[in-house]
Amino acid sequence: MDFNDFPNYFQVATNAALKYQGYYKTIKRSAVILLILAVVITMYTFQYTGDLNVVYGIIGIMLTLSLILALVLQSKNYDQIAQNNLSLKASFKTVTWQFIMGVGEFGMHANTSELKTVFENRIKHISKGFDELGPQLEPAMLKQQTVTPKMLELREASFEFKKNYYAQNRIRSLYEHYFKKTVEHHQKYKLWFLNLIMAQVFALISISFLFLNISENWSIIALTTMIVSSIVSWLELQSNLEKKQHYILTSKELEIIQQALEDVVLESELADFVKDTEKIISNPNAFWLIPGPVRDRQEIFI
Repeated sequence: MDFNDFPNYFQVATNAALKYQGYYKTIKRSAVILLILAVVITMYTFQYTGDLNVVYGIIGIMLTLSLILALVLQSKNYDQIAQNNLSLKASFKTVTWQFIMGVGEFGMHANTSELKTVFENRIKHISKGFDELGPQLEPAMLKQQTVTPKMLELREASFEFKKNYYAQNRIRSLYEHYFKKTVEHHQKYKLWFLNLIMAQVFALISISFLFLNISENWSIIALTTMIVSSIVSWLELQSNLEKKQHYILTSKELEIIQQALEDVVLESELADFVKDTEKIISNPNAFWLIPGPVRDRQEIFI
């Protein structure tokens, strides 16, 4: 399905997530760049023979700006807003596929008007769990269609078409997404491991220079920098390894689901299969993030 084939709420949540992810990444990147520039200028002062007050002033300004940006991130919670919108997006996608495949209450109504009402009520029910996101959602887009023509078209399609469409556009699409994520974090793991080795080698070289009284100032700076780099590398190694293992496990689960779908031969079996599959798919992405008691969360998806 194309982006515009999903409900308006899905589109709004997706756009909001991308917007706030952009804010977070831009501010974070700017803060890090300012810190790096401050370090570079600090290293330059060992060779600078002019008025150091000007240089110290520049370094102070950069550190102050970096601190302000860090405080902005802390106060605005852009990363949390983006994550909540991604969770909301995943929930809307799950309900959309349930609607298309006639899962649960969506299989009890033949009248299009009644179906739209039931779907809109379910969407609003989910949205209530994210009331804090109200100001971040775009009112103009929310006025668009909640039930799109493509959703109704797929709902009325034949059993074989829906079965193959679900296999390709839901399960296979997710599998390819997680496979790319696995490769991405595997590459990041290797790069951080290489960075760790190089940092420790340079740290040993710096220690050797200090023993030999060669460029003591630069050796101390290099040693400190490499130690910090090693610590960061260890943290990133663990993070990327955990993410890689998570995506590998999820990919294997999707492979099993894909194989199980081949055994589905009846339309009623397909609805039950989709119901169970969407619970599995939604669980790590959206299901557990919805506020409220467990029973209320289950009512949203069952």
